[in-house]
Amino acid sequence: TVSFVDFLVDGVSIGTDASSPYSATWNTPTNGSHSITAVAHWSGGTTSTTAAVTINGAVVKTGTTPIIDGTIETLWNSYPAIPITYGSGAVSPDLAATYKMTYDATNLYVLVNVTDDVLNTTGTNNWDKDGIELFIDKTNSKTSTYGATDFQYGFVYGTGAVISYNASPTTGITFGSATKSGPAGYIVEVKIPWSTIGGVPTNGSYMGFDVGVNDDDNGGTRDNQLSWNDGSFTEYGNPSLFGTVLFSSCSALPVELLSFNGAMKNDIVVLDWVTAVERNNKKFILERSSDLSNWGTIGEVTGAGNSTTINEYSFTDYSPLDGIIYYRLCQVDIDGKITYSNTISVKRELQFTGITIAPNPFDDAITVRTIAKGNIEISIQDVLGRSVFSHSEENSNGSLIIHPDISSGTYIIIIKAEEEEEEEERQKIVKK
Repeated sequence: TVSFVDFLVDGVSIGTDASSPYSATWNTPTNGSHSITAVAHWSGGTTSTTAAVTINGAVVKTGTTPIIDGTIETLWNSYPAIPITYGSGAVSPDLAATYKMTYDATNLYVLVNVTDDVLNTTGTNNWDKDGIELFIDKTNSKTSTYGATDFQYGFVYGTGAVISYNASPTTGITFGSATKSGPAGYIVEVKIPWSTIGGVPTNGSYMGFDVGVNDDDNGGTRDNQLSWNDGSFTEYGNPSLFGTVLFSSCSALPVELLSFNGAMKNDIVVLDWVTAVERNNKKFILERSSDLSNWGTIGEVTGAGNSTTINEYSFTDYSPLDGIIYYRLCQVDIDGKITYSNTISVKRELQFTGITIAPNPFDDAITVRTIAKGNIEISIQDVLGRSVFSHSEENSNGSLIIHPDISSGTYIIIIKAEEEEEEEERQKIVKK
């Protein structure tokens, strides 16, 4: 008798169930490959079975309608290429494929990029010819037999006819295919109206889905095939073997930021960031704050526009604030839309001690006390690093009084003593 079943993802429990049928919900899935184990606890010991699952990002909306002609337009750069990796038959290195998917309020769009050194459409049946197949379970019911919301379509490379399997409706479905220049192969682009397969998905809804690739090098029967989810290649008769995709009403982010870092180097702050994908990216604006509430611009860096390659950027803050400094990127699209990055922090330590400043906040005068002798240089900068006041005076009695004529606000006072050579001290001050 089973006492309970424990469900684990990558060896970590996500929940238990003491009632049959046993189940658990994984509420925080993350991208990548994972091992899922169900462990049954009973009087004789434990038993377990393991399944593997690969999770990709959600399917997000497009604001641009693709031209269905078998070419990779710029808009497709906004979406990840998902490998189609399960193979059967005489698997050879000449066959590989990825797919991309997006949607709008009218249609589902799928692009399949196939690498294949020999293109042939003389096979015996449609599934024996070079081409792709799409499997859709609109309600993600995962039934073992085809029902009203389960669909299978075939698209043979180089033809324009949509092939219907399992009595699937084809109203409004179109596709285009084109030969690639290198590596050898072809691209298929498909448009499927939501009205044909059961309605527009809602935000956060799931749909059963799979992509198959058929390969024929010499006519006759199929030599090889690939699948995104079903390694048994029997989903043509069993929709429960389809994979699952999640729809998000969000649009693709204009910039895929891989990293954003900052470090103090020789009393300046060097900021660097790396992007993997950029879409209509005009520029990055560097913003800085001392309190996470008041932000100021300290510079700009031109973006790459549209890019699917790794781009590395850098900016130097030559007049950093004192203490903990916060930085963020404001990414600006060509059309003026903005997106903010995560916020990072860098700590700037004081260069030397022995100086006090009072009062702070101040009304008119500031008294600077220091044990350092000789010439004392005092300057004040605003939060953008612009100089608003400077003063130089010989320190003979350990106390200097200055009257900076500046507006109310937050500033940085910089004090450099001649006897301390190149060292300086910075402190934040506030003018009432």
